[in-house]
Amino acid sequence: MKSDSTEDSSSGDERVERRLRRVQGSYCCFKPEAEASGDNDEAEIGLRDKSLKTTVEQLKRRLSQAEREIVALKRYQSPQKCQSHERCEILRRDLLTWRDDHEKRINSQVVSWQLTEQKRIRDEMGGMRKVYDTIQRQLEALERQSTRSYADFRRQIDVWEKRFKEDVVSLHDSDLMELREQLKAW
Repeated sequence: MKSDSTEDSSSGDERVERRLRRVQGSYCCFKPEAEASGDNDEAEIGLRDKSLKTTVEQLKRRLSQAEREIVALKRYQSPQKCQSHERCEILRRDLLTWRDDHEKRINSQVVSWQLTEQKRIRDEMGGMRKVYDTIQRQLEALERQSTRSYADFRRQIDVWEKRFKEDVVSLHDSDLMELREQLKAW
């Protein structure tokens, strides 16, 4: 009899462990390889395309889903149903630790995304400021050139007008002298 109850309790513990592994594996948001390396490029690229608000909401939904699973596991692993109260406490602590670590990772990822986005915006604004300043300098240079060109053009017109007036006056004078000579010749 005792050997049967020992086998039942060990097989029950094994069933609980298998179920716990299956639950952890199916609801985990990040793969262990990504956790170990510290950066998940595919997740970062995919989530970067979404708005930050959508990403935070999605992560909150995942967190609430994980909390529901924790509650379900707590019900399943309640001390009354477990053969070993210590085993249940270990599982409960592991789940709480996992949840806390998961929340920390989510929060640190959100902060990282926010900092990256702020840096990108600052860089873009700096680039736009440089372009704006360059355009402003070019416009000022063009304005100075056009002012100089207009002044030069105005001076040239004044010179031409003066020369034209002098030519007209000299023509009139020469025509007048010619006319006088013709009149004298009559």
